[in-house]
Amino acid sequence: MKRYHLIRVAIITLLLFTSCNSPTPTPLPEQITLTSEPTPLNAEELGQFESYTLEAMQLAKVPGMSIAIVQQGDVIYIKGFGVRELGKDYPVTPDTLMMIGSVSKSLTSVMMASVVDDGLMQWDTPVTSILPTFAVGDPKLTQELAMWHLVCACSGMPGKDAALFLFGMDRAEEMISTLQYTEPISILEKQFNYSNTMYAVGGYIAGLAAGGASEDMDAGYVAAMQERVFDPVGMTSTTASLDLVQDFGNYAVPHGLDLANQYQPMPLSAERFVLSVKPSGAIWSNANDMSRLMTALLNEGTVPEGEQIVSAENLHKIWEPGVTVERGDNPSYYGLGWFIEDFHAERIIHHSGGSMGFSAEFAIVPESGIGILILTNAESAGDFVYNLRNRFLELAFDLPSEYDAEFRRNLESNEKAILDFADKLQPGFDEQAIASYLGTFSNPEIGEITIRNENGKLILSSGGLTSELRQILGYGDSIFTISEIPLVTLGQLIFQFKLDTNGEPIILLHEKMVSKPYVFEKANP
Repeated sequence: MKRYHLIRVAIITLLLFTSCNSPTPTPLPEQITLTSEPTPLNAEELGQFESYTLEAMQLAKVPGMSIAIVQQGDVIYIKGFGVRELGKDYPVTPDTLMMIGSVSKSLTSVMMASVVDDGLMQWDTPVTSILPTFAVGDPKLTQELAMWHLVCACSGMPGKDAALFLFGMDRAEEMISTLQYTEPISILEKQFNYSNTMYAVGGYIAGLAAGGASEDMDAGYVAAMQERVFDPVGMTSTTASLDLVQDFGNYAVPHGLDLANQYQPMPLSAERFVLSVKPSGAIWSNANDMSRLMTALLNEGTVPEGEQIVSAENLHKIWEPGVTVERGDNPSYYGLGWFIEDFHAERIIHHSGGSMGFSAEFAIVPESGIGILILTNAESAGDFVYNLRNRFLELAFDLPSEYDAEFRRNLESNEKAILDFADKLQPGFDEQAIASYLGTFSNPEIGEITIRNENGKLILSSGGLTSELRQILGYGDSIFTISEIPLVTLGQLIFQFKLDTNGEPIILLHEKMVSKPYVFEKANP
């Protein structure tokens, strides 16, 4: 659920005591106005694209990936590359399941649009009229929020990703209940605030409107997705269940970066952090299933067999430019679960995806009838999937290669940033200075953490994570971060040990997109 160039941005923001998890497209090069429609890539051009893909994949060290390309209603290219897990020979195929991360938001918005089509809710239906117990930390905003506000990235509410990484909440109801303590950080509809938690609420409550039960909103969401998207599109392998992924067998293993900037395989359990926000990022799919969805979307919401899964009216509604993401000569916008931007005067509707160990890109150009899906089992491969997407579009529109040079520069700078950051992480700590911070600390909004000295290592434990903390050289004795795999994701969490105004020990957890740090106070013995 991360942005393009996440490795570089995350390391920079980490050292500023922030975390960064929202997708922001890279500005496009100088625009060239297109004068003709794209033509289907011929065998020679597809061969060029494949050769470039293999070269870029090697440069970016991506373990495995799959690609699907659709043009004018046909899947003109679909293939797997690399392996499902480093060190093993299982190849990636078009059937291999991978986590699609925040591309899940785009699928969720299609489901929500179908619920609107059926008159079970409207985009402007107040949230509390469907779930009366819903509340955020601002009573006025609670009453103002309509269903579309939950998925527009403009609700004014923060992301709260630290809570997901640290505490691994399993139930939708538990996640939603924590929002009553969360205050907005901007005015409703005025600013782009990417929030996995708020988007998840939108998906869950749409499932409730579609007939789900308030005591099990997770099941309601899953049922709505199955009945309204997966089944009618023919996405027979797509799921939000880790258990079903394992039963399927042909799945890729997540890979995270270590302190040497090398990918390492991780267990599937590393992805459990999204279980309470399934509508935002927990869906697993493959190239075959996603190519069927892409074909339906490019055909105004109609699957090849003729069934209309969502009206053209509501499909265009979720693609309508909303809050501004990037200003300037080439602005970009967020709709309802989709980014909208231009590629040389062509409108692109897309979403990136990222999790602990996967990166993805799903992009369509509706007016030209083309689209591309890229799935990888690599953390923070945003530069890679973004570059491949653009190389495909360059070939489709017969444009010169403009992005490759930037891609290669970013790979070099990202690697240097990680290695420099690794050099700043210091083993050991001042045991006397830290003594008063050992024990359990709690925050009413997101939960408890425990700090302990384990054979000279400072260990943090929470509901969903146990990890060593290391000091960051040059930032004082009280500043620590997590140094475990996946580095880029978890290394963004910054813990500051200090005394409050009464001289009592507290621990501050700094997270970007939150108006103030989370304060953990020492729990009673």
